[in-house]
Amino acid sequence: MAKKDVSPLEFELMEVLWRKGEATAKEIQTALAPERPLAQTTVATLLMRMTQKGCIAYREGNSARMYRPLVPRDQVVRRKLDDLVQTVLGGDISPLVSYIAEHHRLTPEQIGSLKSILKSGKEE
Repeated sequence: MAKKDVSPLEFELMEVLWRKGEATAKEIQTALAPERPLAQTTVATLLMRMTQKGCIAYREGNSARMYRPLVPRDQVVRRKLDDLVQTVLGGDISPLVSYIAEHHRLTPEQIGSLKSILKSGKEE
């Protein structure tokens, strides 16, 4: 995993790279623009920081650097969830489970999956 966690803005940038696989700074900026217009210099700074963190890498393309993710999305999500549970919830997942159950419609498949996960956790 990368040495440091990614910020919310860096996560948005990573989402573009996970979706595209590889992209230039301009392509990333364009993909983010509808929801979050960013200056070209901001995108360049984020890409530099994320490269230093070990989250992404680049290769020299024909006319621009091509950036790609080095860490899978599920690994970053797991780390962010671990941080949430430990720092915000003090290690207690009950408030998170209660929130999900009360504020999100779960399909029967999702409920079944959660039951399986909880059951397997009890057996360990």
